[in-house]
Amino acid sequence: MEFFDHVIVGGGVIGASIAYHLSLTGSGSILVLERNTFATASSSKAAGLVLQASTKYSNFPLAKKTVEIIPFLEEETGEPLEYHKVGSVRLAASHDRLSELNTMVEIAEKHGIPAKFLKCCEMQKLVPWLRTTNIKKAAFFPTDGYLDPYRLTWQYIKAAKKNGVTFRPASDVTDVLVEKNNVNAVVVHNEKIGC
Repeated sequence: MEFFDHVIVGGGVIGASIAYHLSLTGSGSILVLERNTFATASSSKAAGLVLQASTKYSNFPLAKKTVEIIPFLEEETGEPLEYHKVGSVRLAASHDRLSELNTMVEIAEKHGIPAKFLKCCEMQKLVPWLRTTNIKKAAFFPTDGYLDPYRLTWQYIKAAKKNGVTFRPASDVTDVLVEKNNVNAVVVHNEKIGC
């Protein structure tokens, strides 16, 4: 039976990112299994928006890390990711959304994500087609942007491979074997891979 210290199931942007970051820690052998080909499911169909602040506050560090890692991935792979840092404008048109926006900006600042509230004239300069009549408050996050998620996934894969990570496409995991509350193997094509 083959054995890896870490087995990651799923070869989209999250799985590839986990593999890359694990490979930087020197924490043993790493295998990424994907039932299809890499980055062909939801990762390749995503809009590619990198919004560092959201209503899901657990996403803040992950999105921030994505923005921070881009120059390192480009240097490591020698290929541009073409991150378009255009910023994002978030609007509040109701009392509930106003409270949510205030909290979002507060948490962004705690995480070191640049954010600022906009005056009406600043908003119209950034988004001239926007009707501002019903808007109670707006915030601008200047380091947000967009990129090609398919390309990002492959940059993670290329960088992780350079660090010794093994990637296997067409490897559908059909079972996860657990013993005493610990995962100790996965089953692929009726063969166990220990982990």
